[in-house]
Amino acid sequence: MKTKGIRSRKFKAVLGMFLCLGLLSAGYTATKITGMKSVPGPTRSGGAAANGLGDRTGSPNSSATCASCHSGGSFNPTMTIEVKDALSNPVTSYIPGNTYTVEYTVVAGSGTPQGYGMQSVILNSSNTNSGNMVTANTTNSQITNAGGFQYLEHQGFQAGGFFSVDWTAPSAGTGPVSIFGISLAVNGSGNTAGDQVTPTQVFSLTESVPTTISYAGNPYCADAPNASPVVTGEQGGTYSAPVGLDINGSSGEINISNSTPGTYTVTYTGATETATFNVTIHPTYNTSESATICSNETYQFGSQTLTAANAGLNTEVFQSVNGCDSTVELTLSVTQTTSTQVSETICANETFVFNGQTLDASNAGLNTFTTSGTNGCDSTVELTLTVLPLDTVQISDTICPGETYDFNGQILDESNAGLNVATLTNVNGCDSIVELTLNVTQIDLTLTPDIFQLTANQNNASYLWLDCMDNFSVVPNETDQTLMVGVFGEWAAEVTLDGCVDTTECAIPIYQGIDEYTNSLIDVYPIPAEEVLNIGNLEELSEVTTMEIITISGQRMWYSVKPNSEISVSTLPSGTYFLKVPHAKGVEVVKFVKR
Repeated sequence: MKTKGIRSRKFKAVLGMFLCLGLLSAGYTATKITGMKSVPGPTRSGGAAANGLGDRTGSPNSSATCASCHSGGSFNPTMTIEVKDALSNPVTSYIPGNTYTVEYTVVAGSGTPQGYGMQSVILNSSNTNSGNMVTANTTNSQITNAGGFQYLEHQGFQAGGFFSVDWTAPSAGTGPVSIFGISLAVNGSGNTAGDQVTPTQVFSLTESVPTTISYAGNPYCADAPNASPVVTGEQGGTYSAPVGLDINGSSGEINISNSTPGTYTVTYTGATETATFNVTIHPTYNTSESATICSNETYQFGSQTLTAANAGLNTEVFQSVNGCDSTVELTLSVTQTTSTQVSETICANETFVFNGQTLDASNAGLNTFTTSGTNGCDSTVELTLTVLPLDTVQISDTICPGETYDFNGQILDESNAGLNVATLTNVNGCDSIVELTLNVTQIDLTLTPDIFQLTANQNNASYLWLDCMDNFSVVPNETDQTLMVGVFGEWAAEVTLDGCVDTTECAIPIYQGIDEYTNSLIDVYPIPAEEVLNIGNLEELSEVTTMEIITISGQRMWYSVKPNSEISVSTLPSGTYFLKVPHAKGVEVVKFVKR
């Protein structure tokens, strides 16, 4: 029959009895029962909190103490708790943040125990962990952190009855704290019988506020307002300081401005405590300086940019190396700069060298040069440059072919037609530019021959016709551009244009049908004619539009815009004439005589 479940429940009950305190008789181990065999279990002498039993000190957080398991002994043990400061002096109050040593001493009133165990926790008035356990100082002891609490407790067998831990006090304002402790004397029998537990011990510490003195704003500058102390802890004391510090012995107020700069130890004396504080007063300074600038310069004086307008006394407050005021009075002197005005005149095509600068017409007006004067300040020269203009005269003239033109000593001919330039000097001494546009009159010396006429090709001129066959004699009354001729010969034209005179080459008109014995398409009769000139065969001609009678010199004596078979010649002077009839195939010219 299997009894596994029963055995399991029985084992848990036994194990719970072993864990009652967490400290068993020295060397005792739990036994795990499996069937008929006994197997050694783990040691249970490691401390209640370390073994999951939590607080067994008897504090407000405890559900039980060690006495719930350990009993029957007759050692009558007692525990004492003592707290010591860094100088090993016992204390009953703590200064926040300081570290103390908490000592636990367990002694047996009778008998000889085989060892001791203990547990301790430190709580504030809210029963929460207070301060910080730092180091367990004794062998077989440990600091166990469990559930937000710290516990000093045994770890294994502790032959002696002394335990110690370093503890750092909580922050200011925590208030009183309580140290809860309990201890156990064991007989080493291997079970909880024959052991004996001490009553719970409680050691209370009050929070101590040490007496201190301080002065806000220290160190001070010598011109600072009066300073009053801040005292913590014991009130109502008196104040003292070495000579040089003006301090009120009752209130501790320091008259800073009436004190000598330096460092002083202020002593506060209360009914039971004293406190000291070092007060330092830094000096302020007042100095005088001088500086000189030119009238166009500036001087940086602290935060001020001084100019010539600030000549005289100026004040600036600086900070010294210790941060206190340093007043400087500066007397500023101003040296004047000098200015010279000069003027110069140049022609528009000239230059002027001004202190190494080559000025030209584009620099007309004010030009400035600055150098250092004998007093070390700027010496300014202001040059007003005047630029005289160049005269430019534009003219034009005309010459005839073959003529010359004297232009400022230059003899120009027709090859110089166009722009010619001469440079002269005007009344102000500057260049006068004369631009001559030279024109050459060109005459067209060609003639265009036509039927019984010559036409000069040059238009808009004056004309004289010359008889080349008669030693270039002038043909009387012929001044038109076209010369009409009725006889064979050569003629030339003397052409006058814009005052220029030139003669064309000789030319011959076109002659057609001028022969009294020729086979003309028309006949004229009677020859000589007196009253009427008859024209025969006129119907043989087509497209006859005009008819005219001209003299042998080409002068027109009669003209008609329609064909006429009879022409009255009674008014014509006696002489030789030509009848000229243009038609579709040419021009018919027939000579006749008027008697």
